[in-house]
Amino acid sequence: MTALLRLFWNICLLRQPPQDVPASWTLFLLVLSLNLVIDSLRVSEQVGLPQAVVLILIYSGALLGVIVLLLGLLGHLARAQQTLTALLGSGLLITLCILPVEWVMALFPGSEGMFGFLLLFLYVWSLIVTAHILRHALSVKFFFAAVLSLGYFMLSFRLASLLIPQVG
Repeated sequence: MTALLRLFWNICLLRQPPQDVPASWTLFLLVLSLNLVIDSLRVSEQVGLPQAVVLILIYSGALLGVIVLLLGLLGHLARAQQTLTALLGSGLLITLCILPVEWVMALFPGSEGMFGFLLLFLYVWSLIVTAHILRHALSVKFFFAAVLSLGYFMLSFRLASLLIPQVG
């Protein structure tokens, strides 16, 4: 397990490509399950756990489907398993970095200015990691992968805003 955490961390640090992730459906399902649990718990604060699970399943399925579609369109469908596992594993680690910042901001209203920059840094880091993974998975230049990463982020944000009601 330590080796897997190190691998995902190295992907987050742009030291290893997604093709270094073992091609394993068991690993994919494990990382997907962890993401679903954490995301469902985060969203359950707003809509309740049963609805959160359904929303996160729809959200995750749509976003993973977009990546599979993109890989298929560019002729790299065989890379889907490792690409998705790399995205999910690195995303999980970055989410675990984001959670404490969000919790502190929720506990201390008015701290958005102080912690907002850190949160922005973490989101930019996530974009760069996604671009790194897509660059390797799609065999494209980093700039093109960065544009795709930004589009993916915007799509995920839009999809989340449509599915998950914001608590005012």
